[in-house]
Amino acid sequence: MDNSTLNNSTREFVWKINKTPKMKANTPKKEESSVKTLVEKQFQTLSTILFDKIHLLENEIKTIKQQNTYLEQQLMQAPSQSQSEEFAYEPWYL
Repeated sequence: MDNSTLNNSTREFVWKINKTPKMKANTPKKEESSVKTLVEKQFQTLSTILFDKIHLLENEIKTIKQQNTYLEQQLMQAPSQSQSEEFAYEPWYL
């Protein structure tokens, strides 16, 4: 084939269209920022939920401690059952 028979106009035309490639380098950065924003929002949401659960558990612990002290006080004030058991083993009863 002879170079003169080739149609070089198409190549030049394609070269002229693609002379300056339109690369979008900023698009991944925007996606990264949106991903970063989503991750931050999710982190904030989960942190809020976690702190709420921790607060509820701390309140439950306080309530249980109060009940425990109340029951201990009732136990100390209750009449001893050991007196009635001692009565059963006195010599006159046998």
